[in-house]
Amino acid sequence: MRRKSFLFITALLMLMLCFSFNALADESPIQLKLESGETISCYVEPWEDDNSKFDLYLTLPEGHEGDELTTYVYYNGKAKAVIFQTGTFDETGDWSYTDTAVCQKNTPVTIDTTLLKETYSPGDSRQMINTAGSGIFYLHLAPPAPEVKTFKTGGIANYAGNAMDCPLAATFENTADDTPVKLYITAQENGTSAQAVEGTLQELTASQVGSEIATPETFISLDDLEAGNYWVVVEVGESRAYRPVTVYATAREYAEAARERFVNWYQTKGFYSGENYLGLSAQTGNGTGIDWEAYIFGAMGYEADSELLASSDGKTYLDMKEEHFSSMAEEDLVKNEGSAPAAKILGRQILGIAGLGGDPRNIGGKNLVEAMISLAYKDHDIEGGELNLDADGGLHIRVAENDTICECYFLLALEVCNATEEEGYTEEVRAAGLKAIQNYWGSVDFSEYTALGDFYSMSLFAHSFLNDVEGMEGEAQKMLDQFRENYKTVIKNGSTMNVFSIAVAHTTLAASGLSFEEYTTDPAWTDANGQSELSKLLEGQNEDGGIGQYDTRMAIYEVLQGLTDMLNGKTCFEIAHETYMEAYPQYSDGYAEAQSVKAQIEALPATITLEQKSAVEAARTAYDALSDAAKALVDEATLAKLTAAEASIAQLTADADKARVVEIQINALPASLTLADKDEVKAARAAYGALSEGEKAQVSADVLKKLTDAEDILKELGVSVMTDVAKNQWFYNDVAFCIYEDLFKGMTETTFGPDLNMTRGQFVTVLGRYAGIEENDDSASAVKKFSDVEADDYFAAYVAWAVEKGITDGVSATSFASEEPMSREQMATFMTRFAKAMNISLAEADHVKFADDEKIGDWAKDAVYRMKAAGLLEGRDGNAFDPQGKTLRSEVAAVLHRFLIME
Repeated sequence: MRRKSFLFITALLMLMLCFSFNALADESPIQLKLESGETISCYVEPWEDDNSKFDLYLTLPEGHEGDELTTYVYYNGKAKAVIFQTGTFDETGDWSYTDTAVCQKNTPVTIDTTLLKETYSPGDSRQMINTAGSGIFYLHLAPPAPEVKTFKTGGIANYAGNAMDCPLAATFENTADDTPVKLYITAQENGTSAQAVEGTLQELTASQVGSEIATPETFISLDDLEAGNYWVVVEVGESRAYRPVTVYATAREYAEAARERFVNWYQTKGFYSGENYLGLSAQTGNGTGIDWEAYIFGAMGYEADSELLASSDGKTYLDMKEEHFSSMAEEDLVKNEGSAPAAKILGRQILGIAGLGGDPRNIGGKNLVEAMISLAYKDHDIEGGELNLDADGGLHIRVAENDTICECYFLLALEVCNATEEEGYTEEVRAAGLKAIQNYWGSVDFSEYTALGDFYSMSLFAHSFLNDVEGMEGEAQKMLDQFRENYKTVIKNGSTMNVFSIAVAHTTLAASGLSFEEYTTDPAWTDANGQSELSKLLEGQNEDGGIGQYDTRMAIYEVLQGLTDMLNGKTCFEIAHETYMEAYPQYSDGYAEAQSVKAQIEALPATITLEQKSAVEAARTAYDALSDAAKALVDEATLAKLTAAEASIAQLTADADKARVVEIQINALPASLTLADKDEVKAARAAYGALSEGEKAQVSADVLKKLTDAEDILKELGVSVMTDVAKNQWFYNDVAFCIYEDLFKGMTETTFGPDLNMTRGQFVTVLGRYAGIEENDDSASAVKKFSDVEADDYFAAYVAWAVEKGITDGVSATSFASEEPMSREQMATFMTRFAKAMNISLAEADHVKFADDEKIGDWAKDAVYRMKAAGLLEGRDGNAFDPQGKTLRSEVAAVLHRFLIME
């Protein structure tokens, strides 16, 4: 004890935190304000043997015996530096402590040392603390905290069948190791052990549950729990601590939810005085330091103008980079910054810019890709061509000898941007970069050395991009095998497994092609309890998305990258490469060749004919000759046009083949025709009619004209024998057509009878012939139904057919009246029913009425006006329909001709 009722704190504690206090010559004590609002007197006294240290003397206020003392400083309202220098005042007012050199930061409070100045300089007289400087010194007196024991549920869940998010920490006062503890899961928010989910209740002791350091000795299986929300409960006596837990149906859902919480952490973290966490504009103004996050968020699908990647003044990440590099001298691009090598600085920025769709070849007027390549060459002289190599032939661009991550950044950044031979990124450079990595990892003794996981991961990524380098084809697999063999060693940093190491392990395994499902369920990648490294990584995630063990941006973004790589099934590097190539296809392999082929395809006409066959074939040949990388640059729409053109050519060719057969058949018709050639001509017409529309289009117009000319000749030959049908009569073509189609026969061999009435028997016969009915077809049903129909009547089979199809039902139940003339309204009705039977659509009824509309029977009106609307029936003189008038044979020929042409 130095002085009763006073205490002293060695000033070394303050100097260690760079406090800025001005020295005063006044020896009188000053009044410092306590956090409670009370004031306390203090002064300092330098050590006689060491002027760099001094003692701080504080007068104890009344009523604070037994309290703990905490001292800390606020600086300009921006950063808080905290000293925990605690001790206990005894009943006499003396303050005792064990070690004045102990100093702790009260995490997670952050000290920004750039806001402080190292201006303290002790003099030879008593020093006073000036509270009006850049800092205000505060003191806090409070009763000491009770002794506590902390329990954690980290590791109590079995992840073999389900994924669990449960970073529970339950605190109980004065709990001994043998204290009974109940550990269980409940579906009720304030559930008790009586409401524990069946199979989850564990009756243990405090030591079995595990403290912050000890490993839990028991696990609760979640395999039988349905996905949903639960509470994990630690119960000691009547006290309970609850922690909500979400059980996910699959590990993938768990990982996706965790990733979303990480994103939320970025959105809500106020790191720089309210600035967006990624913006940093209050500090650097150029986004430096956030490149890795930009690259990862790009891989997650965020756009460059996302608010998450913007500063408070609205600048995007790419805006900040543009400003930063526009003001930078060219020579500064390749300078090392202290211990930070240029390759790493450039590499991270190239990846961030490219990953968000920016162009590192043109950012702020600078070409970062060219600058990166120049690091491989002596004096940055790419044209000189002399490489920076080590004694073993590996590329040497690192600052520290074992820092081969420089070569990894070099290779990855240039591969993501598809750097070319023309730019100086030659096969020799690529091979030398890989050799540098191999030289280092080939010398690692995993039994003696704990490898840094991120170094190893970066090395594997570099290999995954460069397997095409001659002689390097199997190196990535060798490194992967080495990684898997030494997995537990690689993911440790020193002797401790931590989030950084496990995160890069995720990324490494994703690069190796290991699926997310395999990684989270395969016994090769899980422990004896079925818990994967994924669950070990995420069980420490805080509710706000951060990580309790390492609540830092580096921990967050490394875990975020690991999760993204695993969930995507490909690395963020691969996605950054795809993003950049999509945004700037001109930098892709085979871009010029791809553009040439695209132009060739786009020149094909919209309507393809056989005349374009050679052009289509040439376009396909050109496309097939492209490299895979160049083919990827031909967009789907252009390729679809080529594919469609090929399909058209194939169809046209097939159509032409069928058309040629028909053309041969038509060309074989006799030059001089007689009625004996009628069947041959009709067969040629039937063959043509059977063609599809595409096939018909391939029949030449000249050949088709030969067929129609032949039909016209035969029509004239057929009607020429009818002495009562002349060419100048209105019905000539109609009668010629019907005779040619074998619908009508003359009343005699030389007369047609155009002005004779059409009987009902004749009419159904004409319709039946068109439908393909033969005279000797079955007529039994008609004979049986109608007493006036005999089996040997020429119309018997046609009447039977007409009744069956619903065209007629006779004039009565037993009479057909075959010799009665057809009235015009009967004809209209028969024709509409005939159209329906033949599946031929007619227009809706016409609304323009005939002058004698009232004379048309109600049963016939719809049929009459539908025939009129279809253009099949016309009125007689004065727009009269004459519904009961007799139908002439010439009129029926005209109606049938129109009907069949319409069809």
